[in-house]
Amino acid sequence: SGVIPAEPRQVIARVAHEPAAPLFALEQAFGYVQQPYVPASSLSSGPLAGAVIDYWEPARHSSPPHSPSYAFELRDVAIRLRGAHQALNAAVALATLQRLREAGWPLPESSIREGLANAACPARVEVVSESPAIILDAAHNVASIQALLETLDRDFPNRPRIVVFAVNRDKDVAGILQLLLPACERVILTQFQNSPRALPLAELRELAERIAEPQPNLSPILETEYSSPAAVRRARQLATP
Repeated sequence: SGVIPAEPRQVIARVAHEPAAPLFALEQAFGYVQQPYVPASSLSSGPLAGAVIDYWEPARHSSPPHSPSYAFELRDVAIRLRGAHQALNAAVALATLQRLREAGWPLPESSIREGLANAACPARVEVVSESPAIILDAAHNVASIQALLETLDRDFPNRPRIVVFAVNRDKDVAGILQLLLPACERVILTQFQNSPRALPLAELRELAERIAEPQPNLSPILETEYSSPAAVRRARQLATP
């Protein structure tokens, strides 16, 4: 388990205790440190490392990261997926792989490193073009939008942002827009063409204007395009290299 907040952590511990299942929890059975971010550069050089982590499991008597005694450690592990949340996910994967190795699975270190360096998740901070930088992300709730923005701040700093945005009506649209609008210079609103749950463009525009109105200095320029391909074409017209 890589869960950090106390309340769900307690629930997981209680549920694991009922069938006497061993629980390997972050900060107790394993830990990791994320190294400084690898900046986005030429895509032609192969898969970009989204993060690099050092992973360890303490000896039974020690308590990381202060103790120098580790039962197992793996340093400089490159992860293709971007975002601090993906570094955490990678640490949980490493903890899981260690349990499988203890159970006799033949998992050499080279295979583990290769797997994490090449694992990809489509539409999760997916860099699909470099000039201009085009990033595809399927964030659809407040938590995933927050994770996206934190990743952009760290990995693509000091760049103007043009966002093409559509959403389904059953999402927390107001909560998403409250995070997204102040973080962008221009937002092109559009709508899904084939989803019965799509929020109509007129409603999306009205809500975005209502959220932006109290803070005009922090609000982006809003545009609308009924066709999502047209919205992408408009974004490309506006983008610098």
